[in-house]
Amino acid sequence: KKLNPAEIVFMSFINEGRFDTANTGWQIDLLSDAAWNEIEEICKTALQPEQLGEAAMTDIIEQGCRIAVALIEEEAKRDAEEAKKQTQQMADNAHYVEETVIVEESYDPYYYSYYNAFYVSPIWFTPLFIW
Repeated sequence: KKLNPAEIVFMSFINEGRFDTANTGWQIDLLSDAAWNEIEEICKTALQPEQLGEAAMTDIIEQGCRIAVALIEEEAKRDAEEAKKQTQQMADNAHYVEETVIVEESYDPYYYSYYNAFYVSPIWFTPLFIW
């Protein structure tokens, strides 16, 4: 698919939690050579499509697509079962009360007018000139 292998390995590292993205400054850790050397080593030792042949690559892609479709269908089935279970639980607990909240918004013409000293027109936030 003409993707950069190093980017794929990097994104899988992030997905696996190799970098602690929850803490601030995790990007600074990327400046060290250790992570990038590991990514480069993985890319060097990985099988190349030329080594496998066209028939094997086609088979791998077809199997991957079948597995992905099966996983998506299984997830949809699980979500439907969960929704059905929640609906059943709500029906079983018939003592719940449904409330309707009505929010009335008022418009103060003075606040949005030229005569208000604190009013800032939205026109000043639009970029009229690009330098």
